[in-house]
Amino acid sequence: MDNILLTNITSLKGVGPKTASILNSMDIYNIRDVLFNIPYKVVMSAQFSSNLNQGDRVVTSGIIENRVVTQFYENKKSRSYFSLQTPNGSVKIIFFNQMYLKKHLIEGKEVVVKGIYNSSNNTITANSISNASKDTNSNDDSIEVSYHLKQGVTQKKYRELVENCFNYIKDKNIINFVPENFKGIWPLKKILYTLHFPENSVSFDKAKKMFAFHELFDYQLKLQLQSISSKVEDKDYQILLDKSDIDYFISSLAFDLTNSQKDVIEEIFQDLSLPYSMNRLLQGDVGCGKTVVAAALIYGVVKRGYQSAIMAPTEILANQHFDTFFEFFRDLDVSLALLTSSTPKKERTKILELLKAGEIDILIGTHSLIQGDVEFNDLKFVITDEQHRFGVNQRKTFLEKGKKVNSLMMTATPIPRSLAITLITDIKVSTINELPHGRKKVQTYKATSKQLKSVLDNITLELEKNRQGYVVCPLIEESEKIDLKNVEEMYEKITSHLDDKYKVAILHGKMSNKEKDYIVEQFIKGEIHILISTTVIEVGVNVPNATFMLIVDANRFGLATLHQLRGRVGRSSYQSYCVLICDGKNERVDIMCLENDGFKIAEFDLKQRGPGDFFGTKQSGIPSFKAANLLNDTELMYLAKKLAYKIVEVTDNKEKLLSYLGIEKNNF
Repeated sequence: MDNILLTNITSLKGVGPKTASILNSMDIYNIRDVLFNIPYKVVMSAQFSSNLNQGDRVVTSGIIENRVVTQFYENKKSRSYFSLQTPNGSVKIIFFNQMYLKKHLIEGKEVVVKGIYNSSNNTITANSISNASKDTNSNDDSIEVSYHLKQGVTQKKYRELVENCFNYIKDKNIINFVPENFKGIWPLKKILYTLHFPENSVSFDKAKKMFAFHELFDYQLKLQLQSISSKVEDKDYQILLDKSDIDYFISSLAFDLTNSQKDVIEEIFQDLSLPYSMNRLLQGDVGCGKTVVAAALIYGVVKRGYQSAIMAPTEILANQHFDTFFEFFRDLDVSLALLTSSTPKKERTKILELLKAGEIDILIGTHSLIQGDVEFNDLKFVITDEQHRFGVNQRKTFLEKGKKVNSLMMTATPIPRSLAITLITDIKVSTINELPHGRKKVQTYKATSKQLKSVLDNITLELEKNRQGYVVCPLIEESEKIDLKNVEEMYEKITSHLDDKYKVAILHGKMSNKEKDYIVEQFIKGEIHILISTTVIEVGVNVPNATFMLIVDANRFGLATLHQLRGRVGRSSYQSYCVLICDGKNERVDIMCLENDGFKIAEFDLKQRGPGDFFGTKQSGIPSFKAANLLNDTELMYLAKKLAYKIVEVTDNKEKLLSYLGIEKNNF
């Protein structure tokens, strides 16, 4: 079925090569593009009458009563005026600098004037004077829409182009996959006509909301079709886990899983049993217990005779994962190894031999896992922790380390629901939405630099309970010397305030990996009481005994980083605290003091920065809509996604869907 909306603009009256070229530069090639370039603004003007107020927008038609009088001032600037007899009385019309109009404004001529009313002297300062048309409806003159255009196409010319488009499709059917009267949404043709020729601002706003649904529906339809085209059934991806293996692992733990953790394990368990490549994101707030979920599934995979691998962005995190998994599998007959850039050459060679022979079940490491000489025997399941820290090609190379490999990505940076619904189609999302039993909310406070002594007094109380904690100073990328100086100054302030029995250590970017690892290891063992750092420690350090976090110049950190840093404490049943040092008012700091939920913080962060900045300026694939709003139209997104899924499911002719979307088959 041909889509009339895909008719080229050159078929329309008044569109020659020059105009077509300008429109093409605006990504307007066909009737669909013209009509989908909806007005960004609609201005309502009141009819001239005695009831107008100062500054009202006004429109009126009338007869010119006298010749135009012009006064000049300030180097050829001009002020012209004439009297206009309207159905509601006479009014003085003023316009500036448009001398070319004067010869057209002759006594006795009927014109339409739009402008701003001045009640003190009964005048209209005109911004538009045009000939009155016999076909002109006074209601039409009171409504004016505006488009985003480029030089060479005027607002008037574009409105004429829109009118020509509607004349062209007047008696034609438009392909529309949104069912008639679906949730009260009008037919697409009516929505578009109302947007371009609204009766009033109320009807315009209503049509705009309906058009927003169509935008979201079209986008979701496109994602669903892309997902289908890339999804191929292949039983080699299938891992038929034994539920009893998972249950056995869970029963071996020294703690109970939350219901949310159990639900997520079941979701991924079912996904792995399907004859398709699994590509799933596991997200959850800091400290929610993603690692043990991964361990349960890995154990199930290992018991079926396959290998698994975990890639972490830092050596600190890789080492921690290795220690954690070692404890999980200590008595479960599972072999695992750690591979990082610090692994000695002799040990690395041995690991690679055992890995290739299939004698290592689980390999944990950093980017070292994707080196060319790392070969697995039968890799089936890979986990990428803090996946946003890896590039697309790195994650792709990781998957290519085996044949028919299933992927689980983990992140402690929650994706707001609005973006998850909109952007994620081919990636399934599992969410852990509750913290382990016994965890207490981290109490967060703001303090000024003058209150540091009082803050250190409170830290001393925690140290007396044999607790530990962190102090984080902001990075100044322009100068590592300044960074080190800031840390050293903070070190002096803290050590001079504390008893000598408490050990304070510095962690900074100039240290070698070996030095950093040693200090972190000492901190984990409890031999260092306070760790002062300029490095990014928001990921990877898990010390249940750490109960306080002091962040200096907190206003220089982003919301996501502040939340991740705070997540390093509150990882046990002990009450934990986070103090944000900030002089002056800062909205991010205030939010941190009020909110502990990472998903709510992520939503706030998204609203503050917008989708592009939230993901980073280089992030691609974030859609740009004319009417839909990623932040405010969450329910519309959800509705559009459900309908798109159903339409794709029941439509046999996928080419018909592509035609509806304006996509050529060979370009899909």
